[in-house]
Amino acid sequence: MSLGKSVEKDIVRRIEIKAIQHATESREKLLNALKVLFPVEIRDRVKISELKTRGHYGNPITLYVCTVEGADANMTLKWILSKMPSASKSLLRATIHDRLQGKINLHLRVHKQLLVDGRIVLWDGDETVKVLVQLKNRKALEELVSVYLG
Repeated sequence: MSLGKSVEKDIVRRIEIKAIQHATESREKLLNALKVLFPVEIRDRVKISELKTRGHYGNPITLYVCTVEGADANMTLKWILSKMPSASKSLLRATIHDRLQGKINLHLRVHKQLLVDGRIVLWDGDETVKVLVQLKNRKALEELVSVYLG
């Protein structure tokens, strides 16, 4: 897959990544897994906010949120898609319009346990890390499909 110059255009405004840590899960493993979603060169700059709360049955859970904007968001999308296996890219290509909210908010879900193992796999089941990609405009979606998923 070619990731030529056209990919360097700013097609992403912002990426927000959310993950829930249940009481039985390792905080350290989950935080390390979240870093897998970011290019190596920006991992140290990514801020991860943490919100402690309670689940439906009163069980303790922690919500982690990472947000990147501008050039870092564009690099992050490029990174995520370049690390996905071809089956995930094919699934994304086939379902991309179902994953859109409005015309510019693209919702991806990544398998949480595989992410802990260092693999970025698109997953629509339970136990996921949510990735919201806010594109700059509708034309950006067309470019994403043709350049990244073409």
